[in-house]
Amino acid sequence: MKKVYYFFIVFFIVILLLFLFSLRNPILDTQVVFTEIVVNETPGLNLDSDALYFGQTTPGGSAKRALIFENSYPFDVTVYFQINGSLSSLVWTRENPVKIPQNSSKDVIFHIGIPKNTTFGTYNGTITAVFKRR
Repeated sequence: MKKVYYFFIVFFIVILLLFLFSLRNPILDTQVVFTEIVVNETPGLNLDSDALYFGQTTPGGSAKRALIFENSYPFDVTVYFQINGSLSSLVWTRENPVKIPQNSSKDVIFHIGIPKNTTFGTYNGTITAVFKRR
């Protein structure tokens, strides 16, 4: 009977510690941005503002675009990026994670590099930005 009692005490303490640890750095916000690149024989632009478009490029080409992330919280935040979809192996940023001071904004540049052997087509996906308290 004592073993069961000690087991429940240890189990409760572990659960309590996990809960307290999760409160230390909670997710404040998550933003998802649709992203697209068209690989074709001629380069071109897409200036639509409803997503992060890299336009049109040729195999072996590259492009970059910036997104502005704003911190309106009265404390510093850290933003973590995750890139998903068919272009996830083509897009990267040099800043991951990004620290943004309170009540300020930060331009984050996303790069895309198309290998020379990439087939023509439309590659898309999402960039997910997760905001956490620093």
